[in-house]
Amino acid sequence: MQTYSVLTDEYAFTAAKTDAFITPSVFNSADKMPAEAENDDGNKAVKESEPLSIRSLLARRMRLCGLGHVEISCRSESRLMLNIADDDELHLFARALSELMLVDLRYFEFARMVDMLPFSVDEKKKILPCALGSAPESDPNKISERVFDYLCDNSLLNLNGFLRFRLQDVIESWQVSVDIAAEEFLLIEEYNELLEILGLFSDVRPTDGTDVLVILQPDGSCTVTDGDKLRIDCAPNSNEGVLSMLTGMAPSHITLFDFSNGACDKLCRAICLLFGTHVEKD
Repeated sequence: MQTYSVLTDEYAFTAAKTDAFITPSVFNSADKMPAEAENDDGNKAVKESEPLSIRSLLARRMRLCGLGHVEISCRSESRLMLNIADDDELHLFARALSELMLVDLRYFEFARMVDMLPFSVDEKKKILPCALGSAPESDPNKISERVFDYLCDNSLLNLNGFLRFRLQDVIESWQVSVDIAAEEFLLIEEYNELLEILGLFSDVRPTDGTDVLVILQPDGSCTVTDGDKLRIDCAPNSNEGVLSMLTGMAPSHITLFDFSNGACDKLCRAICLLFGTHVEKD
């Protein structure tokens, strides 16, 4: 029987959660905190009125790995202690710790990284879910092996320190995801600003009185027609060509039928931004 201690640095992790742009409700959303991160009564692990407990997350991971019978005691608010009977249990414990870091604590790490970006609170709220959604998945088996090898020689594991110094490759891949999400956010903002400027131009440009129908298809293609003489079928991913064509037509009114189920969301938003009040979605 070996006693192990885990330093949670709980306040260091929860500090990121308490920032204005990363509230508990973010962790409660279905596409953020994993589905298994629920209490026995089905409630989400994070509640608006309660701070998130690293101890609770670790206990949940241990239950999922088959160590539900091992009791976690607290020597202090940030030091967890538990007894591991043999190597089999140690392998399971290493797996629980690896999943805790890779799945649960990564939200705090991403929040910390995004908080360091030179953006406003509202902009950070948009960047964070994009970074989380694009982050590569680390192999839990390989990380579990690293944790097991460490625990074979050490009875004390600092979660914060282990992430920073033993899993630098994982942290670096997360940072790359945050940087890419920030760059994409800037590109989207610049693109939208350009469309808004072009939209102001279209508002003052004389129209030819044409009423155009734009039909967005599920495969990402679209059809532009005036319902009588004109019919143009546009291939998928030809957004710039469609916008250029519509601008040249200078219609007085555009009726937009969106049957794309999300495949043409970017084109749909662009048309609405570019032509503003001339667009009617049906």
